[in-house]
Amino acid sequence: MIRHTGHTLYKRAFTLIELLVVIAIIAILAAILFPVFSQAREKARQTSCLSNLKQIGLGFEQYKQDYDGVYPINRERTAEDPPSSDAEETIAWPELVEPYIKNGKVTKADGTVSYTDGIYHCPSDTADTPVGPSYSINAWLEYGFGEEKMEYPSATIVLAEKRGDIEEEHFVWWFSPWPAFPAPVNTPIKQTDNLLNEITASSPEEEQEAALQSQRHSNGANWLYADGHVKWARLETVWGDATATNQLWPVRK
Repeated sequence: MIRHTGHTLYKRAFTLIELLVVIAIIAILAAILFPVFSQAREKARQTSCLSNLKQIGLGFEQYKQDYDGVYPINRERTAEDPPSSDAEETIAWPELVEPYIKNGKVTKADGTVSYTDGIYHCPSDTADTPVGPSYSINAWLEYGFGEEKMEYPSATIVLAEKRGDIEEEHFVWWFSPWPAFPAPVNTPIKQTDNLLNEITASSPEEEQEAALQSQRHSNGANWLYADGHVKWARLETVWGDATATNQLWPVRK
């Protein structure tokens, strides 16, 4: 409001109450919109991750065409027997499919190689120091395992999500006595959902081998299936009850 008094103009300022009302309105709008923006960003990251898995899946298909229809295995042993625990003495699946992908291999100054960039990295993977890909292969895909041996290839998990600071490129649940294949009916998950997502590089090795990031994207995760399709799903949907239709075990014909 502007008042005219003689030759002088006076402009009235906001009162403290009016200023507080404006600040409160802005705060309310921010509280409403920020979660929406955050969800939109996560949805974009989820879509990017889904694309990563789809491209890796295509690399798997090309690998299978060249190797009599078998999947790349979780970790191939060298001629040394017993095999060394040194990572340089084994070949993991990223190295096997890299010739068909060529997007994400990182060669460090000391000559060591990691698969921590490009399509090997999920944008929602918050690992501070990645040493491996954001994805791990189903360890039940042993050497010589092809889709023709699977009872349900469209419902069998090939790749799942994990933390990039865990070097293990595969996941598997260990049972007693070992081996137990498939898992006994109604076998519980080794850890609860929350613990699965909290496993880090400092966790015991057997836990790292069972680690998944099953809540990375809106309380679910992206999964690559044996027939090549990719989709988002919650862990309880994927896990089932350890029957023959359990998606984590490629039940043999």
